[in-house]
Amino acid sequence: MRPVIFILFLILAQHKVLAHEGQGCGPGGRLADTLELDEAQSGAFQKIMEDQKSRRMEIMQKHREQMKEKMQSLHAETRTQLSSILTEDQLAEFDAMRAKRMEKMQERRKQRMERFRKTRDSDHAASGITEL
Repeated sequence: MRPVIFILFLILAQHKVLAHEGQGCGPGGRLADTLELDEAQSGAFQKIMEDQKSRRMEIMQKHREQMKEKMQSLHAETRTQLSSILTEDQLAEFDAMRAKRMEKMQERRKQRMERFRKTRDSDHAASGITEL
């Protein structure tokens, strides 16, 4: 799981640096201008960057799905082990506590995403980026 988190961190850090410096690679980005690319280079550059973004998103999605599957498997294994030592009432209480914890975690995730979007939008507005 640590490699997945590290990869996601690197990707987000790269995005944040590019966005913060106003050097986005989208159609309105300034990176191609900064590099002083001619028209042929600019088109090829844009295609490469769009392909890289697409491939990066595929990798991230794949890792998310794999991690989710592994976590579900681990939870099922843990629950099976607990069912051999807990009473039915204790197991039901454990499930309720887990459900409540998951609910809180999803709410915190939602709040983080809202803060991220607000920060990203204000960073983009300040740097003049209109598209990612």
